[in-house]
Amino acid sequence: MNDLIGGVVEYLRRYKVLGGNPIFRDVKTNYECVDPRGEWDGYYMQPPFWKNVEVDVHEGSFNEISSQLRKTNLEKVQEKALIEIPDSRNAVIIEFGSSYGNFGAGYLAVRKPKANVILISRKWEETKPPESLFHTYERHAQTFTRTSSLWEPNLERRVNGLYRENGIGNVTFYEHEIKIEDMSRPPHFLQNLDGKKIYLFSHKSPKTLPFLVGKLYSLLNARYMCVSLSAQERVAPEEFSWKIVQKNLGLTEKELKGYIKSALDPREAELCDKYDYNDPGQMRIGVMVKLGIALALAKEVKGNVLSGTNPENRYNKADHYVEARR
Repeated sequence: MNDLIGGVVEYLRRYKVLGGNPIFRDVKTNYECVDPRGEWDGYYMQPPFWKNVEVDVHEGSFNEISSQLRKTNLEKVQEKALIEIPDSRNAVIIEFGSSYGNFGAGYLAVRKPKANVILISRKWEETKPPESLFHTYERHAQTFTRTSSLWEPNLERRVNGLYRENGIGNVTFYEHEIKIEDMSRPPHFLQNLDGKKIYLFSHKSPKTLPFLVGKLYSLLNARYMCVSLSAQERVAPEEFSWKIVQKNLGLTEKELKGYIKSALDPREAELCDKYDYNDPGQMRIGVMVKLGIALALAKEVKGNVLSGTNPENRYNKADHYVEARR
């Protein structure tokens, strides 16, 4: 972990991310053989069989770091959870930022009917129920056939009613936004869990939520946590998570300010386009910005970072997973 962190921090320094003005290309010229005969035949050991070739060192450094990360995605996370989480009344599965939970713990609840499943999400607005509640192409997602509860205006009654009318009785949804204040006095539904085997999840976990889940991982003495970090460009400079980043990456105050400047998108657009992932150089910087943040969280919980797929190909989406286990 420390070697990987060191490599990422060196990358962030070299390409001015910690200075607040990232460099997207680092091209050098190498004199290289471009014809295989030039490797062994003296006649061909000259131009045009050898010539100056531009090499993007930026890309090579990025690939070297990325190759050290195992890969995963939501499907693999769900598959692993099905294997590792016992179907036991002593098991508690908690998903933060769950929405309806149909892509996360709600699916696990059906396959682990003895487990206690808790869904936690702040209030959201919708004009109509999402289509994914009725049908989806995802293999590890829950769909529902009875949906009369979806017209209930009260969010808690709506989500809980949806599970109950579909015969899923081990899920409880709470409308609640987890905040740093909850660490000193957790809400009632996160109390009295001593002796339980607790498993924490937060998929596409926005802003400071991954770091709050990390704190709860320690506070609740959970067996396992898995989060995929998103919307890090929306984390305000004064938030506690940046102090964890500074401590665990070993940054100076000046470097932290530069890092925050490189990470944040001050615009109010719904979707962030600070780094254009269709441009290879900008994509590499965007991914490495978020990798440093993920590594800081992983070190805090004594866990690991995995490279995730980002099919939506945007800077504000999840590029990495952080998991930890006891």
